[in-house]
Amino acid sequence: MLANRSRLDREGLAALIRQTDPTISVVSMETAQHAFDALATKRVADALLITVTPCSNEDLGRIGDWLKLKPAVPVVLVMTSVAPATAASLTGLGIKGIVLSSASAEVLVAAIRMAAGGDTYLPPELLHGRSHAETGAHALDSLTPREVQIMALLGEGLSNKEIARRLDAKEATVKVQIHRLMRKLGVANRTQAAVLASRHDLVQAQVLDRAG
Repeated sequence: MLANRSRLDREGLAALIRQTDPTISVVSMETAQHAFDALATKRVADALLITVTPCSNEDLGRIGDWLKLKPAVPVVLVMTSVAPATAASLTGLGIKGIVLSSASAEVLVAAIRMAAGGDTYLPPELLHGRSHAETGAHALDSLTPREVQIMALLGEGLSNKEIARRLDAKEATVKVQIHRLMRKLGVANRTQAAVLASRHDLVQAQVLDRAG
């Protein structure tokens, strides 16, 4: 479920999500309150995506009040920017994901999948600082061709099983290779690796390679 006051933004974001992952169905609501009301009676979505630009104290209070009801549906916020203190407050309230509006569609979809699966997504800049993320980017040159392939597939939001099927490899082997490339990149989890893949256009490059 997607909540956004702007009809153009709402429809554009919904179309982008569907284009990136056709398996995701999107239901749009004009406001977060409408979404909260719809979800209060029954679970009609696996995740709630709210665009908050910017996030005011009133927004935080409204979201916090709803989260106090302990909804079964995880909430992901899309924000233009967020300070570490605000991010800490949001996750403390129970937010399961914060995606910056500068992120790619692949990262957004990966964050939605993580939240729906019970995990939490935060931008790498909030986890380790921008300089650490940049250090990971420099390590791309050390990856083997297979690790680059796997990283690109992580950028598409694929699971270990899906990556193994795509590469005709064993899932256990893919798991080991993912851990190895994460150590090389200096990232803490697969979603941070997906963010790097998106930033360096690895996903698009792999798509073009397959098309060729």
